Amino acid sequence: MPDRAAHSALPSDRTLKRGMRRGFRALIESDPALARAAAEAGPPPFDLREPGFPTLLRAIVAQQISAAAARSVWTRIEADVTPLTAATFLRRDEIALRAFGLSRPKIAYSHNLAARIADG
Repeated sequence: MPDRAAHSALPSDRTLKRGMRRGFRALIESDPALARAAAEAGPPPFDLREPGFPTLLRAIVAQQISAAAARSVWTRIEADVTPLTAATFLRRDEIALRAFGLSRPKIAYSHNLAARIADG
């Protein structure tokens, strides 16, 4: 369970989004190529996710694969690992993790993350 005192010390979502928008404006002001891309595609979404294991695991899952592939892998993980915690994730063996669509390196990274979180 997250430490409520530590969590309450974090900036609000509104403050974080404001800071990200300000940082993005500074980047497009300093980089003409980025400014052109932003003018064409619009600003990136500044969606915030809950801190914790699922968010970090999802970042690992999504690395270096298409968004569609990442959604597919993530859907399999969410369907099988309930509740989605570090401890329940660690109960899955390599065969199960490969069946979700995780590569060997991602299995190693995600297992290391889960073990460290489970250990506090």
